[in-house]
Amino acid sequence: MAAGMSFQPVWRPLVTDGLPSPRAGHTVSFNEATNECIVFGGASHETGFSNDVHVLDLATLTWRVGVKQNRTNFQSAPARYEHVAAIVRRNGGVPQLMVMYGAGEEGLRGDVWALDLETYRWSALKTRGNMPQARTLHSSGHIVLDSNSGKADRLYIFGGGLTIDTAVPDVKVYCLDVNSLLWIQVTTGREQPSPLPRLGHSLIAVGTTIYMFGGMDGDQTFDELWIFDTVNNTWSLPDTSGDRPTARAGHTATAVGTQLYIFGGFVKQPQPKVFDDVYVFNTETMVWSKLSVAALPPGPPCAVIDHDACMIHARPRHQDQGTEATESKDGVLIFGGMDLSGIYNYVFQLEL
Repeated sequence: MAAGMSFQPVWRPLVTDGLPSPRAGHTVSFNEATNECIVFGGASHETGFSNDVHVLDLATLTWRVGVKQNRTNFQSAPARYEHVAAIVRRNGGVPQLMVMYGAGEEGLRGDVWALDLETYRWSALKTRGNMPQARTLHSSGHIVLDSNSGKADRLYIFGGGLTIDTAVPDVKVYCLDVNSLLWIQVTTGREQPSPLPRLGHSLIAVGTTIYMFGGMDGDQTFDELWIFDTVNNTWSLPDTSGDRPTARAGHTATAVGTQLYIFGGFVKQPQPKVFDDVYVFNTETMVWSKLSVAALPPGPPCAVIDHDACMIHARPRHQDQGTEATESKDGVLIFGGMDLSGIYNYVFQLEL
């Protein structure tokens, strides 16, 4: 249990109806308007690259297929994995799942698509400006701010993959303005300090600050926590304390309030190893903690990489944990992923 927590975090396996097939390299996004989680894409040895959409209703724990492939004049975002997805409201409109970049049958992708979350229809988006080259991506920093002209909605990316274990030779930060679809290169790549190229790292935003942890390039795996200030467009390597994670890539970082939860990932050297640990970083105190997490039967999730996770709102706690049946705090939901021997489709909630 991390310092300051009165309730021990618990892994709860969620038994759901209509479970999607096992996959890795997919995305999971929380639609706050409907209290649903949306899974897009991914890949497996059995089915190859996927472009299907599955929607989990968190109230009923049932899945449904979000996009029916037999529609007239149907178009869809091409199949892919290791892409970025975020739920946005372009120009104050209806919620959309914005999907971009990744890799598919034809190789690396550099396209951007939007799925209307009311009609569940796809549309290809034409972006402009200083567009980053095609690449795989593991996550992005999503920042929404109120301004005099409305909401500023932006997605920030850094790094990404050229091959399965080689990073793109690019250390610039790019920002996509969701409303105007304008790409802006916000750093030159010559600033100091600045992180080295990497893939499989996590990017997550809290307020106007983006936190980047880990990643890899070739045989090198990183254990650094970098901070990107989106107001001044500068990187920094902060002084942190506590029990921090070991070097890893392919993990997830999920923001719940001002806390960042790191789960899973792997390291190649000296021997390939996949992790099942959970760390939390307090962005206010700059302190790391390793969480002691209890687990309900049949046990916690296995060590995993290339899964995805998202913040979800509180669901009722159950008395089988020895607690009163009161509302928990917001938590983390994880789906799918892989280890060194298989690919999975389990669903777990980390109750906080």
